[in-house]
Amino acid sequence: MKNVIKSILLSIITKALFILIAIVLIISKSYADHGKKLKIDTSKGPWVHKLYSKNSSSNKFTRKGVLLVDGGHVPSLVEKNGILYAYFQWFPKNPSQIDAFDHIGFKTKKLSENKWSETEKVVFKNVPKRVFGKKTRPMDPSAVLLQNNTIRLYFTLEPFGPMEKIKGDARIFSAVSTDGKVFIFEEGARLSIDNLDLRDPAISYFKNKWHLYIPNQKRNGTGIYAISKDGLNFTRQKDVRVSAKGDWLGHSTVCKNKLYFFGTVWKGLSNNGQNWKSFNSLGVGPDPAVICLSNGKWSAITSVK
Repeated sequence: MKNVIKSILLSIITKALFILIAIVLIISKSYADHGKKLKIDTSKGPWVHKLYSKNSSSNKFTRKGVLLVDGGHVPSLVEKNGILYAYFQWFPKNPSQIDAFDHIGFKTKKLSENKWSETEKVVFKNVPKRVFGKKTRPMDPSAVLLQNNTIRLYFTLEPFGPMEKIKGDARIFSAVSTDGKVFIFEEGARLSIDNLDLRDPAISYFKNKWHLYIPNQKRNGTGIYAISKDGLNFTRQKDVRVSAKGDWLGHSTVCKNKLYFFGTVWKGLSNNGQNWKSFNSLGVGPDPAVICLSNGKWSAITSVK
C-alpha cells in the first residue's frame, strides 16, 4: 500500500514539475516574440520611447534629464504628502513583466531625494466587464490630487476595443486610490461625445472648477475643453485655442494662481482656463508631464533627454 501511495505521489510531483517548467518557458519568451504575438513592429512605436525626469527652478528646462523608464509613453505627474508620483503607459521589456505590457505603470520619489522607485503596474478594481473586458485596458493616464488626499486617475477606455474602430468608443473614465497603486473604478464615463474619440486627457483644479483638456489630434492649436464642479460630471465648453500650431497633447498644472498647459510643443498660460496665451516651450518636447511643486520648484517627465 505504501509503495502505491509513493508511486502516486511521485507521479503527481513529476507532472507538477513539467507544468512548472512549461510556465517558466512561457514567461521566458523574449520581448520580440511577445511583440510578434501582438502583431506589432518592436522596432518602432511607443514601446521604444524613453522617458526622462527633469527638475528646474522655473518652467524652463535647460538641463539634461535622467532616464526614468525605458519603454514608456504618455506621462503624468502628481504630488502627495511630499512624494512625487509618475504615471505612464508602460512597455516593459523584461519577460517576467510582460503581463504589464501596454498597461499603466508608476514610480515614486520623495521631493527631498533624487532616486525613483522601481516601476510597478497600476491595479484597477471594481471595473465592470462591459467597459473593461479582454479587448481594452486603461490608457493615457492623467493624475490629480483630491481634497481628501486621494489620487484620482483619469484615463482612456475603449469598451469595444481599439481594433473595432468605432467612432466615439474612446471615452474618459476615472478611478481613485489611497496608496497610488490600487485604484477603485468610478462608475460611468467622465466625458463622452458621440462620434468623437477622446484620448490623452489633461486635467487641473483651478478657481473652484475642474478643467479637462483633450487634443483633437489635428495640430491646429485647438483642443476639446470641458469643466466640472465635482470632477465626475463634465460639460463640454467652447473649444480652447492657441496661436501655436500644435496639439493640446500634454499636461496642465497650477502655479501662483495661474493655469499652465504644456502641449506639443508649446506652453500656454491662462487666468480662467478658457482663454490662453501661448509661448514656445523649452526642454520638454512633445506630450510632456510638467508640474509646479509645493516647494516652488518644477518637475517634468519628457521624451527629450
